[in-house]
Amino acid sequence: GLRTKKGRVIYVAAEGANGMRKRISAAMDHQECGRDDIDFLLCPKNVSLCPDDDEVKDFVRTVQEYGGGEPVALVVIDTLSRAMAGMDENGPDMAKAVKQMGEGVMDVLKCAVFIIHHAGKKEALGMRGHTSLRAALDTEMELRKDDSGIGTMTVTKQKDGDEGGVYMH
Repeated sequence: GLRTKKGRVIYVAAEGANGMRKRISAAMDHQECGRDDIDFLLCPKNVSLCPDDDEVKDFVRTVQEYGGGEPVALVVIDTLSRAMAGMDENGPDMAKAVKQMGEGVMDVLKCAVFIIHHAGKKEALGMRGHTSLRAALDTEMELRKDDSGIGTMTVTKQKDGDEGGVYMH
């Protein structure tokens, strides 16, 4: 029941790209939407957020060149750990990765970035890695599945908004 604005989504499947194609197809079948109803592009390889690599610049350039001039609404990075390969997510490298996502992707493509990231070994402590990541987020949502298979998404951080909203499916 919430209003949304349709836009192009670029999904960077750094992990499980082959299975992602099947999940996307199943989701579209479940939602009963045609392939032409969505503007979704799957990038089936990793994009390194290491500032010493040119991968973010190359990725953005490719999106701009081959995107038909259409603006991008959202870039999904799945997962942050894969995009930070060789970097230390518990130290200052996290701030470098955040900067790459902000200045390298968001500012250039004028879009939002959605990051898939994992909780640490102690799930109650939230996501793993350096606190600079959480500090930079506008929104943090936590997904959990209970023993019966019911998934719950909780908004655990919302800059300038209400936290604690719970959505179940």
